[in-house]
Amino acid sequence: MKEEDIRPQNIFNTFLKLIEEDIKIYFVDKKIYIKINCPACKSRDYEFIFIKNNFNFVKCNICQTLFCNPRPSFKQIKRFYKTSESIRYFATEFYPRTEENRRKLIFIPRVEYIKYLKKKYNLKQNLTFADIGAGYGTFLEELIKQNYLIIL
Repeated sequence: MKEEDIRPQNIFNTFLKLIEEDIKIYFVDKKIYIKINCPACKSRDYEFIFIKNNFNFVKCNICQTLFCNPRPSFKQIKRFYKTSESIRYFATEFYPRTEENRRKLIFIPRVEYIKYLKKKYNLKQNLTFADIGAGYGTFLEELIKQNYLIIL
């Protein structure tokens, strides 16, 4: 499988261009960025790793989590997600046009792998799933279709 199979390059390039433009609009004021401890383990022991799109990334020396630090304020992030062109494009163009390929090439194989592991390890009990950053819930939909997830 190639990335092009999941998301056509022209759609992805448009999204990246919009992100680049939105960063200049929504995250220009670094004076209100917030310096944070590791979001995973709360350690203050981290080191600079790289800059991407004008954001500093550091790695925690305790748990190895990679995170942006200092990071934009909650107000900046909220405004970005509510009003940016890149997020609008992602929700109305990018994701709808790539969802079925993601479903077929990523999420259905993940459910099949879970079924394989459950059988291999002879797991009789119900499984508990946590899908962090579930996006539009496509993986969870596939778990439901395969009777691996019951919504209460």
